[in-house]
Amino acid sequence: MSGHTLGPWVYRPNDYDDWGTVRSVNPDEDGFHRHICKVNYVASPEALCEHRKNGTDPAEADARLIAAAPDLLDALMQIAELPNYRCVAADMRKIARAAIARAEGGA
Repeated sequence: MSGHTLGPWVYRPNDYDDWGTVRSVNPDEDGFHRHICKVNYVASPEALCEHRKNGTDPAEADARLIAAAPDLLDALMQIAELPNYRCVAADMRKIARAAIARAEGGA
């Protein structure tokens, strides 16, 4: 084990979270969802106000990719353990597509 916070991780799990907040899905022993990271978006105050007014999130794509990191690691570990690439190509593609979808904001 690499020592990282176990997944799954999620982007903005709560309505009160600010843009760019990635947290663990499972609460820790104190009942809190561990703060994994905060993606910063550098912009003028006017640009940020415009994003908030339009409901657009400039940090969303980067934060989604970070939130998918445990899934991506798991997918790679599963693929690395597959015994024969020709026999299990369909399984590899399924595992990889699921991890990619998660990174891109899909289910």
